[in-house]
Amino acid sequence: MVYRKRSEKIVRKGFIIISSYKIGIFADSLSTSGLGHIERCKAIRYHLSYKVLWIVSEKFTDLENSFKKDSCLYYKEIPNRIDDWKNIINKHKINFLLIDSYYLSNYLLNKLKNFIPIIFIADKKPYPNVNKVIVPHQVNSTEKNISYGLKYSVISPKYLLIKNDNIIKNKLDNKKNILVSFGAIDNINITGKLLSEIILQKLLFIKNFKFTVVLGRNSRNILSIKRQISDI
Repeated sequence: MVYRKRSEKIVRKGFIIISSYKIGIFADSLSTSGLGHIERCKAIRYHLSYKVLWIVSEKFTDLENSFKKDSCLYYKEIPNRIDDWKNIINKHKINFLLIDSYYLSNYLLNKLKNFIPIIFIADKKPYPNVNKVIVPHQVNSTEKNISYGLKYSVISPKYLLIKNDNIIKNKLDNKKNILVSFGAIDNINITGKLLSEIILQKLLFIKNFKFTVVLGRNSRNILSIKRQISDI
């Protein structure tokens, strides 16, 4: 299959208008996993010109407001059976799946790829054997279907310095901006360990850097992190 711009056509047993092409985005949206998966997929969505169906567990006002032309499917139970996915794909006429989730097994994904093309964003091993796996950090892999490294890290636009006044201010104080984020939940508290090291060399870091710490409100470490930040 060859993918082209919306105004062009693709060939698959004849000509199909690309405007009928639909991508399904399945992203973790449970309180136990935070909103990082949603934010990552939202950042990707801004660059897509196709129809999109969001498959999520609950309503997100900013999601509906940001992409008013998109459709949303809200599930009560995680679709963990191949038949569940076949029903969703057939009913909503999905041509492609983008998945950013911890809750679908590799066994399911490996079966599902025989039914529909899949791109899977993976934060940790083991990786599923789907059409394309995106790993947003450095790993050792020779698999052709795995793309990895910092160039594949997807950052929500709201964390980027896009306002001119912010850019000018940062140039004036000559400090580098560092984003500290190890997931919304960060169960093993990597955020806290890093902040402890920053505090130990506080004078050096404060002189040269500014830090933005991102942590979900459901993290069990949020109170201790706030206390650490007050010490910087």
